[in-house]
Amino acid sequence: MYFPPKRHELELELISQIVEAVKNSRVAIFIARAAAGKVIGDVSMHIAKKLLDKIIEQFKLESAERKKFKILQADIKKIETFFKTNKKVEINKLENVLGIDKTRLIPILKLLGFKTYQKKNKRYWEKN
Repeated sequence: MYFPPKRHELELELISQIVEAVKNSRVAIFIARAAAGKVIGDVSMHIAKKLLDKIIEQFKLESAERKKFKILQADIKKIETFFKTNKKVEINKLENVLGIDKTRLIPILKLLGFKTYQKKNKRYWEKN
């Protein structure tokens, strides 16, 4: 997983712990396989939102850290809303419509399980 240089060490540690916990969970493995097989729709999105709710709750007294995760949560909600009415989109258009810089947008799309492909020198993203 790629983290831009701006990423705070604490965020990396939290995400690493979440990934490790999910990796070791039999239920999580079942859900991941079901999501990959399109049995359960929007699972990645719901899991990410719930995890962010929990992380934000833990930072009650640290507003700067809380704010970072709230921004991430807001970005995920924008993506979710956009893809309710759109199946696929070119990355530059998505960046402009959502107002999220590509350096933040692409890792979020990967985290949420979106697929990407290139066509005529343009990069497209679609909901899995």
